[in-house]
Amino acid sequence: MQLSTRLTFVVLGIVTMLGARAAVAQATKGASGAVHACSLFTDAVIAKITGRGTSVPFPADTSALPGGHTECHWVNLGAALTPNVTPQNTAIELISGLGEEAYFWERRAGGEQYVGLVFRVGQYQLALSDMLPADSVAWFKPKLVQLAQFATPKLK
Repeated sequence: MQLSTRLTFVVLGIVTMLGARAAVAQATKGASGAVHACSLFTDAVIAKITGRGTSVPFPADTSALPGGHTECHWVNLGAALTPNVTPQNTAIELISGLGEEAYFWERRAGGEQYVGLVFRVGQYQLALSDMLPADSVAWFKPKLVQLAQFATPKLK
């Protein structure tokens, strides 16, 4: 395949991905008034809070997910937003002062550690999670709290 043809495919792929990202980012609230997980954070906010470089979210197709559930991913960081939830009263490590209910969870898989923060604001439950080395969990938990604090006003 010629270099110019390969370059054309790469450019078309990038333009398509950026167009999808822009469409989701602009759709903070749809016709039903629902909030999409990808609208809660920008790449710049993720990079500033986590200290990571350029992020690439892969927006979910909200029509394919039951009950208005939406997800968005930036490198290892994931956000899952579920509307119309009721309190679960289940926790690993409770967090006070963040929404009506909040907790951290952790799960080990081989040499990696999954860590997450789940919190509820009004009718929404947002779950943020990441996979990182086990020795980075304590360092990353405050960053998850910052992300949750940033998203909270958008969920009210």
